[in-house]
Amino acid sequence: MPPTILTRPPAPARPTTQAQRSQPLAIKRWTDTHSGEKIIVYGETGMGKSSLCILAPNPVFIPLDDGARKLIHPNGERPLYIPNTDAAGNEIPHTFQTVRNALNACLTLDCETVVIDTATLLEYLAEQHVIKTLPAAQGSQAVNIESYGYGKGYKHIYDTMRLVLLDCDRLIAIGKNVIFIAQGTNNRISNPGGLDYLCDGPRLYNGKPSVLSMYCEWADHLLRVAYEQVSATKEKKATGSTVRNIYTKAEIYFMAKSRTVDANPVTFATPADDSIWQFVFKKG
Repeated sequence: MPPTILTRPPAPARPTTQAQRSQPLAIKRWTDTHSGEKIIVYGETGMGKSSLCILAPNPVFIPLDDGARKLIHPNGERPLYIPNTDAAGNEIPHTFQTVRNALNACLTLDCETVVIDTATLLEYLAEQHVIKTLPAAQGSQAVNIESYGYGKGYKHIYDTMRLVLLDCDRLIAIGKNVIFIAQGTNNRISNPGGLDYLCDGPRLYNGKPSVLSMYCEWADHLLRVAYEQVSATKEKKATGSTVRNIYTKAEIYFMAKSRTVDANPVTFATPADDSIWQFVFKKG
């Protein structure tokens, strides 16, 4: 019996660039008819960030912070949320991966707005995810973010946090809104023309590379919830109004922006005041 001769099958022909295109290239005019809104809401604890977000269109929370469980919508209903459960059906804290799973589930769930509460805690989960899943030097188990070498661990956090924005962009593309709630903090801003200075903004890593910059650049609206006027006396005591506003335009000492809302500041007088959403979602 003659020996069997094994031959390598010919490689398939590689498609040309033209064949890879499903449609010919063309020029289109940009519209936002089917696009959702990318929003970050930040401020100090107790300023009403979660209360503001339950007023957004048909929201569902991904609760890394469970503070919203105490809130009641002006219509008398409690907010909806996506829990993380174990095999027995018991609710357990979210992990970085279950947050991504929840975001992908929202592609088909009945909601118009997805609220991640908070981005500050999400970044902590991203750090834990990196330490757990990414080996350190020579394949050893990482102990903390410094196990990867000077500055390298923070690049891993940056890359990991970027994955969430890719998930969010899928929701935006089908017309759903995404809101990140973030705690506020004083970020040190590098000033090439003089001394560095402090600027109020979301509490996210602001080193190199900066998670803070990446998220602020992604957002259509970076909304600061703060008191109307705060100043300090010579005795360094804070004085001013306790009326809350939402700031859509930046000042030297705080971050804010909006690509579509010109009004600034926008009132947030009561927990039922949805004035900012009237502007953002063009209801008025």
